[in-house]
Amino acid sequence: MFPKDTVMEKDDLIALWMANGFIPRRRGPLDLHDKGCEIFSELTRRSFFQEVDEKLDGTVTCKMHDLIHDLATLIMGHEGCMIEPNERLEIPETARHLLVPYSSSLPKVMDLTKLPALRSLILHGERFDTGDLSDPSHLISVPKYMKVLHFGHGFSNVGFESLKHLRYLRLNDSMRTLPESTSSLHNLQTLNLHSCSKLEMLPKGMKHLKNLRYLDLRFCDSLTCMPAGLGQLTCLRKLSKFIVGKDNGCGIDELKELALEGELSIT
Repeated sequence: MFPKDTVMEKDDLIALWMANGFIPRRRGPLDLHDKGCEIFSELTRRSFFQEVDEKLDGTVTCKMHDLIHDLATLIMGHEGCMIEPNERLEIPETARHLLVPYSSSLPKVMDLTKLPALRSLILHGERFDTGDLSDPSHLISVPKYMKVLHFGHGFSNVGFESLKHLRYLRLNDSMRTLPESTSSLHNLQTLNLHSCSKLEMLPKGMKHLKNLRYLDLRFCDSLTCMPAGLGQLTCLRKLSKFIVGKDNGCGIDELKELALEGELSIT
């Protein structure tokens, strides 16, 4: 999915595997996250991943060897597609996973309504050339069975009401609030808002996201409060920030039943 030499985060890879159903569900004490960690360790042992590095905050990153990347691309065939910068390319109808680098011109390369098999869309980078379009959020008219969406800047007006199957959502934007329709994504496993520095408020109905496992709020420095009832998200494994509030359901006791891992900032 990613260009050669891309530095990938272990937790992000596991989240993408979970979203696409690559981790088999089995009976027993291990959940999908734990099973994903086992798979990552096994692939590392087999040199599928290299340059594995653990940061001070516990974040684990890695790369793929160029030859392994070539082999994976070959096996993927027409199911995976990466748009080269500023290149006009006919996307095959069989494409299930699509990556568009930030320097590409979006209207020239994508008509997502004609890609019924599409399950993953990653807009890779910090900004996008949207041509003459003042609002690129039209790109949300994607197949209803989409499971992975990673949007860059300029997509703050997107609504998610029709994407009931979405399991992974990553936004890097200057938005101040997240659409309340996000709370209707009951299959959502990962909500990554890393570096949404102007974000002030999360949807009030987030307690309804019962399948949510990862909530990444790193560098969301403008966030002033948490929605009530986060303690009801019993599947939550990663919560990078929690802001204690005075309202009912916003206290620190919301954390007591959660089996959280990794770094947690409490303010």
